[in-house]
Amino acid sequence: MKIGVVGAGISGLAISLAAEKAGHEVVIFESESDIGGRMSSIRFGPYIIDIGFHVLHTAYPSLHRWIDFSKLEFEEMEKCTESINPDTGRRKILADAISMPLKLFPTLRATGLRDGLRLLRWRLASNRKDIESPLDFKSKKIMDGFKERGFSDNLVQNILRPLFAGITLDPDLEERMSFASFTWAAMSLGSMVMLKDGIQAIPNQLANKLIITQLRLNSKVDAVSSTTITCNKQTEKFDKVVLATPQNVSFQLLNRKPLKKVKKTATIVFNSPKNPLSRHRLLINEKYGLNGNKILHAHLHPFHPQLVIATVIGEDAESLKDNHDEILSEFETWFGKQVREWEFVAVTKVDNALPLIDTEHKGRIREPISDKGILLAGDYTTHPSVQGALFSAERVIDHLNIPIPDKTINATSSQT
Repeated sequence: MKIGVVGAGISGLAISLAAEKAGHEVVIFESESDIGGRMSSIRFGPYIIDIGFHVLHTAYPSLHRWIDFSKLEFEEMEKCTESINPDTGRRKILADAISMPLKLFPTLRATGLRDGLRLLRWRLASNRKDIESPLDFKSKKIMDGFKERGFSDNLVQNILRPLFAGITLDPDLEERMSFASFTWAAMSLGSMVMLKDGIQAIPNQLANKLIITQLRLNSKVDAVSSTTITCNKQTEKFDKVVLATPQNVSFQLLNRKPLKKVKKTATIVFNSPKNPLSRHRLLINEKYGLNGNKILHAHLHPFHPQLVIATVIGEDAESLKDNHDEILSEFETWFGKQVREWEFVAVTKVDNALPLIDTEHKGRIREPISDKGILLAGDYTTHPSVQGALFSAERVIDHLNIPIPDKTINATSSQT
């Protein structure tokens, strides 16, 4: 069988790898000059910087069916989040009480006993055997879900709102509470790691296993059908065509209505002589979105700890000025005048960084397996995560009656 795959992100690469191993002929069309899609990294001098903010959740079961963690060099983030009030400089800690019991009392000082117990109850509701199970139930929007769980306004506004705005890349948090519960389970039951070679090490590992598959870079596809792919005005025939592109690209090729909203993100990197973030954890802004506060959170590069990386989302990412002085001015309220000694390194921007999912949707699968005979893959067909992207690939692979490579590997055996 000859299979044409549009898109060299992790979904397209996983489908291609399975098809190749099963003896099928595969051609991948990728519009960019490199693989990875939204899981891409770029080198700036001696540094490898991710395009967008990325952490890898080791709790994702599909990840361990495709990726050999023993071949990755990574650092774990601490299983706690730190928040800062830029008006006062005061910081608080929100830690996982089960895995970090020594952080229990600092966490309770930050949240209060009532909110602490509610967070613990949410944590204990996580299903270790099936972290995606919350998606099977209809739920409210995230902010309504927080209210339903009884969290205080203080905890929601200062910690949970900026934390999940960063996870969903949506300042308005127009995402399902069930998705928040899924990500909360992933954070609770596994580790969050950052890779020495950047997030692109994940698609690179998949691509490096391909032997005979044709990978055509710089090949923007103009049109698709169930049996044809048109690229550079040349139409090629296939037995099966798989569309494994981001939501906006897929909608365009499927002649659907354009998206009403675009999730944008930017990361700004500075070189600091004295890093104010002494630990490998996320520092979120308690005043995000208020009084001109644009920085959502900051973190240090685990392998280059002198690098401070700020994340901005939404229209703030679009309107970011080239000199980035506004970001330094905001950081000055966090850390003082030392930030004026920082050196700007790079900025990366991503439009359509995550798909839009209807908040009324229930279930793990959002899209049918095909549209007019074209097979669909990508996180917009399931849910916006690496787990969702690989799950979407496995769904297509099963539909093609192709075995999943190494599916017998215990999904927990490689967890860190």
